[in-house]
Amino acid sequence: MAYHETKAPRRKSKKKFTLLKAFLLFLLIFFIWQIHINVSNLFSFILNGYQASATTDSFEDPYKDVPLHNYNWDNLSISSDNRVEYVGAKGDEALQGVDVSRYQGDIDWPKVKASGISFAMLRAGYRGYESGKINIDEKFLQNIQQALAADIQVGVYFFSQAITEEEAVEEADFVLQNISSYQITYPIVFDLEEISSSDHRTHSLTKEQRTTIALAFCKRIKDAGYIPMVYGNASWLTDYYDLTQIIKYDIWLAQYSDSPSYPYDFKMWQYTNKGYVDGINHIVDINLCFTSYET
Repeated sequence: MAYHETKAPRRKSKKKFTLLKAFLLFLLIFFIWQIHINVSNLFSFILNGYQASATTDSFEDPYKDVPLHNYNWDNLSISSDNRVEYVGAKGDEALQGVDVSRYQGDIDWPKVKASGISFAMLRAGYRGYESGKINIDEKFLQNIQQALAADIQVGVYFFSQAITEEEAVEEADFVLQNISSYQITYPIVFDLEEISSSDHRTHSLTKEQRTTIALAFCKRIKDAGYIPMVYGNASWLTDYYDLTQIIKYDIWLAQYSDSPSYPYDFKMWQYTNKGYVDGINHIVDINLCFTSYET
Protein backbone atom coordinates (compact mmCIF):
# COMPACT_ATOMS: atom_id res chain seq x y z
CA MET A 1 0.00 0.00 0.00
CA ALA A 2 2.82 2.47 0.76
CA TYR A 3 4.43 1.84 -2.70
CA HIS A 4 1.25 2.59 -4.59
CA GLU A 5 0.60 5.65 -2.52
CA THR A 6 4.02 7.10 -3.44
CA LYS A 7 3.91 6.18 -7.17
CA ALA A 8 0.38 7.40 -7.97
CA PRO A 9 1.07 11.13 -7.41
CA ARG A 10 4.11 11.08 -9.72
CA ARG A 11 2.11 9.49 -12.60
CA LYS A 12 -0.72 12.03 -12.12
CA SER A 13 1.71 14.97 -12.22
CA LYS A 14 3.33 13.71 -15.40
CA LYS A 15 -0.05 13.34 -17.06
CA LYS A 16 -0.96 16.94 -16.18
CA PHE A 17 2.33 18.19 -17.61
CA THR A 18 1.73 16.30 -20.88
CA LEU A 19 -1.76 17.78 -21.24
CA LEU A 20 -0.39 21.25 -20.55
CA LYS A 21 2.23 20.88 -23.29
CA ALA A 22 -0.41 19.68 -25.73
CA PHE A 23 -2.63 22.64 -24.87
CA LEU A 24 0.20 25.12 -25.30
CA LEU A 25 1.16 23.52 -28.62
CA PHE A 26 -2.43 23.82 -29.78
CA LEU A 27 -2.49 27.50 -28.81
CA LEU A 28 0.76 28.08 -30.71
CA ILE A 29 -0.53 26.36 -33.84
CA PHE A 30 -3.83 28.24 -33.63
CA PHE A 31 -1.99 31.55 -33.20
CA ILE A 32 0.27 30.87 -36.22
CA TRP A 33 -2.74 29.85 -38.32
CA GLN A 34 -4.59 33.08 -37.42
CA ILE A 35 -1.55 35.14 -38.39
CA HIS A 36 -1.43 33.33 -41.76
CA ILE A 37 -5.13 33.98 -42.40
CA ASN A 38 -4.85 37.65 -41.50
CA VAL A 39 -1.77 38.19 -43.66
CA SER A 40 -3.43 36.43 -46.62
CA ASN A 41 -6.55 38.54 -46.23
CA LEU A 42 -4.43 41.67 -46.06
CA PHE A 43 -2.61 40.84 -49.29
CA SER A 44 -5.89 39.90 -50.97
CA PHE A 45 -7.44 43.18 -49.89
CA ILE A 46 -4.50 45.18 -51.18
CA LEU A 47 -4.41 43.29 -54.52
CA ASN A 48 -8.14 43.49 -55.09
CA GLY A 49 -8.17 47.11 -54.15
CA TYR A 50 -5.41 47.82 -56.65
CA GLN A 51 -7.18 45.88 -59.41
CA ALA A 52 -10.47 47.63 -58.69
CA SER A 53 -8.69 50.95 -58.79
CA ALA A 54 -6.97 50.02 -62.07
CA THR A 55 -10.25 49.03 -63.72
CA THR A 56 -12.45 51.81 -62.40
CA ASP A 57 -10.22 54.76 -61.68
CA SER A 58 -7.30 54.60 -64.12
CA PHE A 59 -9.19 53.42 -67.26
CA GLU A 60 -11.45 55.73 -69.19
CA ASP A 61 -12.83 55.03 -72.64
CA PRO A 62 -11.30 57.73 -74.86
CA TYR A 63 -14.11 57.30 -77.39
CA LYS A 64 -17.11 57.33 -75.08
CA ASP A 65 -18.45 60.41 -76.86
CA VAL A 66 -17.98 59.05 -80.39
CA PRO A 67 -21.38 58.19 -81.93
CA LEU A 68 -22.21 54.51 -82.36
CA HIS A 69 -23.74 52.98 -85.46
CA ASN A 70 -27.34 51.74 -85.37
CA TYR A 71 -27.06 48.84 -87.81
CA ASN A 72 -28.71 45.56 -86.87
CA TRP A 73 -26.49 42.72 -88.05
CA ASP A 74 -29.38 40.27 -87.80
CA ASN A 75 -30.44 41.86 -91.10
CA LEU A 76 -27.39 40.47 -92.91
CA SER A 77 -27.79 37.57 -95.30
CA ILE A 78 -25.80 35.76 -98.00
CA SER A 79 -27.05 35.90 -101.58
CA SER A 80 -26.99 33.08 -104.10
CA ASP A 81 -23.80 34.49 -105.62
CA ASN A 82 -22.13 34.48 -102.19
CA ARG A 83 -22.36 38.20 -101.52
CA VAL A 84 -23.29 39.76 -98.22
CA GLU A 85 -26.60 41.65 -98.28
CA TYR A 86 -28.21 43.99 -95.77
CA VAL A 87 -31.84 45.08 -95.62
CA GLY A 88 -32.79 47.61 -92.95
CA ALA A 89 -35.91 47.71 -90.83
CA LYS A 90 -37.63 50.01 -93.33
CA GLY A 91 -36.74 47.79 -96.27
CA ASP A 92 -33.83 49.96 -97.39
CA GLU A 93 -31.11 47.81 -98.90
CA ALA A 94 -27.39 48.50 -98.63
CA LEU A 95 -25.75 49.03 -102.01
CA GLN A 96 -23.16 46.68 -103.44
CA GLY A 97 -19.84 48.09 -104.61
CA VAL A 98 -16.27 47.23 -105.55
CA ASP A 99 -12.98 49.05 -105.10
CA VAL A 100 -10.35 48.51 -107.77
CA SER A 101 -6.93 49.56 -108.97
CA ARG A 102 -4.52 48.49 -111.68
CA TYR A 103 -4.22 45.11 -109.96
CA GLN A 104 -7.67 44.11 -111.28
CA GLY A 105 -6.48 44.64 -114.86
CA ASP A 106 -8.95 45.44 -117.64
CA ILE A 107 -12.54 45.38 -116.38
CA ASP A 108 -15.75 44.76 -118.31
CA TRP A 109 -17.83 47.41 -116.55
CA PRO A 110 -21.18 46.62 -118.24
CA LYS A 111 -20.87 43.06 -116.89
CA VAL A 112 -20.01 44.45 -113.47
CA LYS A 113 -23.14 46.60 -113.59
CA ALA A 114 -25.29 43.68 -114.71
CA SER A 115 -24.01 41.59 -111.78
CA GLY A 116 -25.65 43.96 -109.29
CA ILE A 117 -22.79 46.34 -108.52
CA SER A 118 -24.06 49.90 -107.94
CA PHE A 119 -20.87 51.82 -107.20
CA ALA A 120 -17.11 51.61 -107.62
CA MET A 121 -14.33 53.15 -105.57
CA LEU A 122 -11.40 53.70 -107.94
CA ARG A 123 -7.80 54.25 -106.92
CA ALA A 124 -6.83 57.62 -108.36
CA GLY A 125 -3.19 57.32 -107.38
CA TYR A 126 -0.59 56.65 -104.74
CA ARG A 127 2.57 58.08 -103.23
CA GLY A 128 5.72 55.95 -103.30
CA TYR A 129 6.71 54.22 -100.05
CA GLU A 130 10.31 55.44 -100.25
CA SER A 131 10.57 58.00 -103.04
CA GLY A 132 7.56 60.04 -101.97
CA LYS A 133 6.67 60.56 -105.62
CA ILE A 134 2.97 60.88 -106.47
CA ASN A 135 1.76 58.56 -109.23
CA ILE A 136 -1.54 58.16 -111.01
CA ASP A 137 -2.98 54.63 -111.01
CA GLU A 138 -2.29 53.16 -114.45
CA LYS A 139 -5.93 52.07 -114.89
CA PHE A 140 -7.63 55.08 -113.30
CA LEU A 141 -8.63 57.03 -116.40
CA GLN A 142 -9.78 53.89 -118.17
CA ASN A 143 -11.76 52.75 -115.11
CA ILE A 144 -13.48 56.05 -114.41
CA GLN A 145 -14.52 56.59 -118.02
CA GLN A 146 -15.82 53.07 -118.53
CA ALA A 147 -17.51 52.77 -115.12
CA LEU A 148 -19.41 56.02 -115.63
CA ALA A 149 -20.34 54.94 -119.16
CA ALA A 150 -21.82 51.76 -117.64
CA ASP A 151 -23.96 53.89 -115.29
CA ILE A 152 -22.00 52.93 -112.17
CA GLN A 153 -21.69 55.57 -109.45
CA VAL A 154 -18.06 56.45 -108.78
CA GLY A 155 -15.91 57.49 -105.81
CA VAL A 156 -12.13 57.55 -105.62
CA TYR A 157 -9.39 56.90 -103.10
CA PHE A 158 -5.75 57.88 -102.81
CA PHE A 159 -3.17 55.61 -101.19
CA SER A 160 -1.23 58.06 -99.04
CA GLN A 161 2.30 58.17 -97.77
CA ALA A 162 2.13 61.79 -96.68
CA ILE A 163 4.31 62.71 -93.71
CA THR A 164 3.19 66.33 -93.38
CA GLU A 165 -0.05 68.25 -93.70
CA GLU A 166 1.41 69.99 -96.76
CA GLU A 167 1.95 66.64 -98.48
CA ALA A 168 -1.62 65.59 -97.61
CA VAL A 169 -2.94 68.74 -99.29
CA GLU A 170 -0.69 68.00 -102.27
CA GLU A 171 -2.26 64.54 -102.54
CA ALA A 172 -5.77 65.98 -102.31
CA ASP A 173 -4.97 68.52 -105.03
CA PHE A 174 -3.63 65.74 -107.24
CA VAL A 175 -6.92 63.85 -106.90
CA LEU A 176 -9.00 66.97 -107.52
CA GLN A 177 -7.03 67.73 -110.66
CA ASN A 178 -7.60 64.25 -112.07
CA ILE A 179 -11.34 64.05 -111.35
CA SER A 180 -12.30 67.54 -112.47
CA SER A 181 -13.77 66.30 -115.77
CA TYR A 182 -15.89 63.54 -114.23
CA GLN A 183 -19.05 63.28 -112.16
CA ILE A 184 -18.02 61.99 -108.74
CA THR A 185 -21.00 61.18 -106.51
CA TYR A 186 -19.32 58.93 -103.94
CA PRO A 187 -16.68 60.03 -101.42
CA ILE A 188 -13.04 60.88 -102.04
CA VAL A 189 -11.09 58.76 -99.59
CA PHE A 190 -7.88 59.22 -97.64
CA ASP A 191 -6.24 55.79 -97.44
CA LEU A 192 -3.23 55.52 -95.12
CA GLU A 193 -2.56 51.93 -94.06
CA GLU A 194 -0.20 49.94 -91.90
CA ILE A 195 2.69 48.48 -93.93
CA SER A 196 4.64 45.48 -92.69
CA SER A 197 8.10 46.75 -93.62
CA SER A 198 9.75 49.47 -91.54
CA ASP A 199 11.44 51.32 -94.39
CA HIS A 200 8.38 53.23 -95.64
CA ARG A 201 8.00 56.97 -95.18
CA THR A 202 5.16 56.95 -92.65
CA HIS A 203 6.66 54.35 -90.30
CA SER A 204 7.54 56.78 -87.51
CA LEU A 205 4.43 58.97 -87.61
CA THR A 206 2.70 59.49 -84.29
CA LYS A 207 -1.02 59.13 -83.73
CA GLU A 208 -1.38 62.90 -83.61
CA GLN A 209 0.57 63.37 -86.86
CA ARG A 210 -1.53 60.78 -88.72
CA THR A 211 -4.68 62.47 -87.49
CA THR A 212 -3.67 65.97 -88.58
CA ILE A 213 -2.49 64.64 -91.96
CA ALA A 214 -5.82 62.87 -92.58
CA LEU A 215 -7.76 65.96 -91.50
CA ALA A 216 -5.73 68.18 -93.86
CA PHE A 217 -6.57 65.90 -96.82
CA CYS A 218 -10.25 65.75 -95.92
CA LYS A 219 -10.60 69.47 -95.38
CA ARG A 220 -9.14 70.17 -98.82
CA ILE A 221 -11.59 67.73 -100.40
CA LYS A 222 -14.56 69.18 -98.51
CA ASP A 223 -13.60 72.75 -99.40
CA ALA A 224 -13.65 71.69 -103.06
CA GLY A 225 -17.27 70.56 -102.74
CA TYR A 226 -16.79 66.79 -102.49
CA ILE A 227 -17.50 64.30 -99.71
CA PRO A 228 -14.34 63.31 -97.81
CA MET A 229 -13.92 59.91 -96.19
CA VAL A 230 -11.27 58.06 -94.16
CA TYR A 231 -10.49 54.37 -94.75
CA GLY A 232 -9.17 51.92 -92.18
CA ASN A 233 -9.70 48.72 -90.25
CA ALA A 234 -11.01 48.78 -86.70
CA SER A 235 -7.65 48.84 -84.91
CA TRP A 236 -6.20 51.39 -87.32
CA LEU A 237 -9.13 53.76 -86.84
CA THR A 238 -9.05 53.57 -83.04
CA ASP A 239 -5.35 53.08 -82.28
CA TYR A 240 -3.55 54.97 -85.04
CA TYR A 241 -5.94 57.91 -85.37
CA ASP A 242 -7.68 60.11 -82.85
CA LEU A 243 -11.17 58.92 -83.68
CA THR A 244 -12.78 61.81 -81.81
CA GLN A 245 -11.44 64.08 -84.59
CA ILE A 246 -11.59 61.70 -87.56
CA ILE A 247 -15.27 60.89 -86.98
CA LYS A 248 -16.27 64.34 -88.26
CA TYR A 249 -15.80 62.76 -91.70
CA ASP A 250 -17.40 59.60 -93.07
CA ILE A 251 -15.68 56.32 -92.27
CA TRP A 252 -15.01 53.39 -94.62
CA LEU A 253 -14.47 50.32 -92.45
CA ALA A 254 -12.43 47.31 -93.57
CA GLN A 255 -13.29 44.20 -91.57
CA TYR A 256 -13.34 40.73 -93.11
CA SER A 257 -15.80 38.90 -90.89
CA ASP A 258 -19.37 37.68 -90.81
CA SER A 259 -20.41 41.01 -89.30
CA PRO A 260 -18.47 44.05 -88.07
CA SER A 261 -17.50 44.20 -84.40
CA TYR A 262 -16.50 47.86 -84.76
CA PRO A 263 -19.10 49.75 -82.68
CA TYR A 264 -18.71 53.30 -83.97
CA ASP A 265 -20.48 54.99 -86.84
CA PHE A 266 -19.38 54.22 -90.39
CA LYS A 267 -20.96 54.54 -93.82
CA MET A 268 -19.25 51.86 -95.88
CA TRP A 269 -18.08 48.33 -95.05
CA GLN A 270 -15.42 46.47 -97.04
CA TYR A 271 -16.38 42.94 -96.03
CA THR A 272 -14.00 40.89 -98.19
CA ASN A 273 -10.79 41.28 -100.18
CA LYS A 274 -11.28 37.98 -101.98
CA GLY A 275 -14.55 38.52 -103.82
CA TYR A 276 -15.53 37.47 -107.32
CA VAL A 277 -17.58 39.70 -109.60
CA ASP A 278 -18.59 39.00 -113.18
CA GLY A 279 -16.57 41.24 -115.48
CA ILE A 280 -13.50 41.32 -113.21
CA ASN A 281 -10.95 38.59 -113.89
CA HIS A 282 -9.15 38.89 -110.55
CA ILE A 283 -10.24 38.73 -106.92
CA VAL A 284 -11.63 42.06 -105.79
CA ASP A 285 -12.70 43.92 -102.66
CA ILE A 286 -16.48 44.05 -102.23
CA ASN A 287 -18.29 46.61 -100.12
CA LEU A 288 -21.67 47.46 -98.69
CA CYS A 289 -22.68 51.12 -98.58
CA PHE A 290 -25.36 52.12 -96.08
CA THR A 291 -25.81 55.65 -97.48
CA SER A 292 -27.18 56.57 -100.90
CA TYR A 293 -24.55 59.14 -101.81
CA GLU A 294 -25.87 59.63 -105.32
CA THR A 295 -29.09 61.10 -103.94
